[in-house]
Amino acid sequence: NRRSQEADQRTERYPLTHVGVLVFVIVVCITLWHSLTYVEAAIVDHCVPLTVEAQIARHVEPNFLGQRQKADTKLVAAVQQILDRLVAQWPKERQEQFKETMSITVINDKTINAFALPAGRILVFSGLIAAAERPSQVAAVVAHELSHVRHRDGMKRIAGQVKWRILYAYLAGDMSADQEFILQRAESLSSMKYSRSMEERADREGLELMIKAGFDGRAAAEFFTIMYKKGPNILDTLTFLSDHPATPERIKYLKGLYEEMEAQGLPKADESKVFNGDWEEIRRIARQGVGN
Repeated sequence: NRRSQEADQRTERYPLTHVGVLVFVIVVCITLWHSLTYVEAAIVDHCVPLTVEAQIARHVEPNFLGQRQKADTKLVAAVQQILDRLVAQWPKERQEQFKETMSITVINDKTINAFALPAGRILVFSGLIAAAERPSQVAAVVAHELSHVRHRDGMKRIAGQVKWRILYAYLAGDMSADQEFILQRAESLSSMKYSRSMEERADREGLELMIKAGFDGRAAAEFFTIMYKKGPNILDTLTFLSDHPATPERIKYLKGLYEEMEAQGLPKADESKVFNGDWEEIRRIARQGVGN
């Protein structure tokens, strides 16, 4: 019949129109998603003082510590030494910015892990120290976390959940107005993951920072390779490897970054000049603390 034929002809004539509309909608959604990411970054950078961020970190830190004990002071001193050398490579204004809020806590736990809370409160598990064969491997992890600190990535993850409340409080001129609500949402920080772009940037900037500080840049890929050989499942416990890309890809990415930097000329790393202490003794204390 004629009407049916005409309908079929219209369907055949405009199939690409429907595909075009679908593609347009997808592009719009992706654009809006990225726009919201920029909004979150702008809100943190311009509306959230570092003092507020530090208060959030103090609030959520007990959730991360749980019943765990803080590690031997010798472990703290060893990681502090590494942190100080890395931070010393930052521009003076950035060092000054985080001077009052940055701290290092070493947790007595066999988990191979480390992460940065907002405002530069860095937590390192003693299991990571025990697993690291040399100081440069710990420096690689800490340098990675320092990139997240520098860009306030932890706070941006929280802002992704409460950005409009933060903006309202800022415009109202009273950041304490929604403080309780923001603190409650911040408690879920451990389940919030960094974006892939944040992780890749932290890999790149962390590598650049540790090399600048005099550590061996090969240790970044080296440490993750050691962990991978211990068993791929162990990498699920590493916060700094919990997002994309997958671990083999990240090892390849880090090796490639180092090779690019090496091609431009790098000074020979000498760990005896950047770390003062007996690393094997430090590892022994770390293993002893977790019963290994």
